[in-house]
Amino acid sequence: MPSVLIEEDVPARMQDGVTLYADVYRPAESGCYPVLLCRMPYGKQLYLPMSGALLNPVRAAQAGYVVIIQDTRGRYTSEGQFTYLAQMPQEGPDGYDTVEWAASLPYSNGNVGLFGISYFGWTQWAAAMLRPPHLRAVVPMQALVGLGEGIGQRRGAFELGANLAWHLFTSIDTTTRQLVASGASGLEIFGAIRTIVAAMDRLSENGYTELPLRDLPSLRELGLNDLLRYLFQRAPGNWPAEYNLVPSAVEVPSLNIGGWFDIFAQGTLDTYTALRSQGRGQGRQAHLLVGPWSHGNVGGGFGTTMGEMEFGLAAGGALVGFKGDLTTIHLRWFDHWLKGIDNGVDKEAPVQVFLTGENRWVELPDWPPPGADEQSLYFTAMAGLSASLSPAVSGISRYAYDPADPAPTLGGNVLMPGVYGVAVKDQRPLSQRPDVLTFTGRALSEPLKVMGRVVATLWISSSVPDTDFVVRLLDIHSNGYMQNVCDGITRTRYRESLTEASWLEPGQIYEITVDLWSVAHVFKPGHRIGIQVTSSSFPRWDRNWNTKDEPGAAIGGPVAQQTIWHDPEHPSHITLPVVR
Repeated sequence: MPSVLIEEDVPARMQDGVTLYADVYRPAESGCYPVLLCRMPYGKQLYLPMSGALLNPVRAAQAGYVVIIQDTRGRYTSEGQFTYLAQMPQEGPDGYDTVEWAASLPYSNGNVGLFGISYFGWTQWAAAMLRPPHLRAVVPMQALVGLGEGIGQRRGAFELGANLAWHLFTSIDTTTRQLVASGASGLEIFGAIRTIVAAMDRLSENGYTELPLRDLPSLRELGLNDLLRYLFQRAPGNWPAEYNLVPSAVEVPSLNIGGWFDIFAQGTLDTYTALRSQGRGQGRQAHLLVGPWSHGNVGGGFGTTMGEMEFGLAAGGALVGFKGDLTTIHLRWFDHWLKGIDNGVDKEAPVQVFLTGENRWVELPDWPPPGADEQSLYFTAMAGLSASLSPAVSGISRYAYDPADPAPTLGGNVLMPGVYGVAVKDQRPLSQRPDVLTFTGRALSEPLKVMGRVVATLWISSSVPDTDFVVRLLDIHSNGYMQNVCDGITRTRYRESLTEASWLEPGQIYEITVDLWSVAHVFKPGHRIGIQVTSSSFPRWDRNWNTKDEPGAAIGGPVAQQTIWHDPEHPSHITLPVVR
């Protein structure tokens, strides 16, 4: 194999004078090559151990690329200050400067591509929106695309599980840098790190229960007690535009890689569809690849077993439907757009998704699939599901939601300690709780293929001015196993707008919608469709304390008496996009 040179701590000076440092992997043979750039906040020297599931820089260099892995501003070897998610707007200018710096290197041919996962998916989009002249293509994987759904909040509910874990983890390097700069001793630095690690360890037990969220007492000694405060400073819909991807500003081709159990799953799908219709020029050359994967290396990552479900060897990132591993997938995309190789990627079906239930890959002309029919299933008086409105649906279903004893998170699209599970997990323990309603359909006589966005419409009333409603779609196997397919939450104060609160009047009936995100799933014959309705999934989402208090400041509240109405005038139901 061709030899590879590795240069460490190569400096790149930003326009404001801050120097960022990168490791460079490049062919030993002299010449000029296209550049693949990744800007990450987790330590550039940690990239190589995790690269097997992403893009392997050594293999890419052997294939004729210069690969640059850079520490973002204020992280590890790079200068500057890191401000957590508040730094998102800064990644645009830094990304622009770094792309143009990379293009000017003596071993670069001037063509630059961006790649990376999660936060370093955002560093791609932030740079792409500023349109650096030498950027040619991007491959954002499970990318953060803004402070909207998936990381900041979900229909008004705060994404506590992922946020607290991520902020604690990233605070280790930030705190260490600050203590070193202040002249702290090694013992003081070690003590601070130990305190943060202890707080992370507590998340597996009761660490998420600490209140108030905007002033965490256990971190006060380190000055990290307000770690989450800035995320509560404004309503969920009031974040400035620079914190969110604007597809109409993107003019380079993109291969968008996502996972059905990823915290950014819907963001990946929405980004693809928006680029296809709103991108500038070649920005509309967007492709989509979605596997049955969780976020990054969490809970199996790009493997074949997700939670309690085995999806088969072809499902994993090492094979991707026998088309090659994820490094191969990346390189085919960049070979076309950076090297000009006519390898056919631009002529392939733009969408490739893994169809759970049948556990196979399918190619589609677009997403959502054209021609899907909406099928509604109505809640019935006997906790059933009916395809038609009839007298049998008439009735009400009630439960009490106590925020001091919330229904727990069991798997799903999470980024939390492993004790909470990830991806597929049996939901029967939840259905045994008195604060969880379960509606069940009849056994299917033939397969039912659901592909697209799933939405629930509930007619509700409550005894409190603000509360939450969680809806979960289940695939109930013939042996009773309750497989979670997708779920969602709506915070009622934000049911009408994510910018202004609207309170409930006790006892009054309201219509609300709950977005369960999207699926590609087949319910097999003999299986039944199930729906769970409750008011919490803690600690994935923060507890609603059933008051008008600001969520970050709340420390308690009353039990809510919840009513789900289902009759011809108030037809609570779930809508499935069915592909025949």
